[in-house]
Amino acid sequence: MVEKKHVNGEALLPAITGRRAFFICMIEYCSHIIQTNVPIFVRGDKMAGRIEDPLGMKFILPEHAQALNELAYEKLLITQPLLDDQELLEMARMIEESRIDDFALIVTWFEPEKTADKVVLGREEKAWGWVQQIDMNRKQIKLVNDDDFWWIFFNRLMRIERV
Repeated sequence: MVEKKHVNGEALLPAITGRRAFFICMIEYCSHIIQTNVPIFVRGDKMAGRIEDPLGMKFILPEHAQALNELAYEKLLITQPLLDDQELLEMARMIEESRIDDFALIVTWFEPEKTADKVVLGREEKAWGWVQQIDMNRKQIKLVNDDDFWWIFFNRLMRIERV
């Protein structure tokens, strides 16, 4: 029950205007979102969260949101860069030195995700470690660190740096 205030003998309801009214509307809206799991919305060309548009004026269907998420993800994908012979020789030298001398490297490689119009798209993966094994039959190196290991194909290597 709303408590009434008395001014000069008149009973008045508390005034809810301005900022206070906005915050009350925000609280009601947020509790509605939590209870109903309302779909996300888009602002401009990027995905926006519920916090960025608290009144939710731009709702879209879940199917459209999923398509927009996939489109945004595809924009992040890259094509595998081509390396020249000098870069390949330098990477081969560093791999062999790491295997023999057990020093750490930071290896960056291309991880394919999907093929679109005969173009392979993927993302860049990076890990540190030392080269434990070189498998010439499978054309892979085994990169090992304290926590994990990776088998990386020669043709997917992008960059190798010394730690």
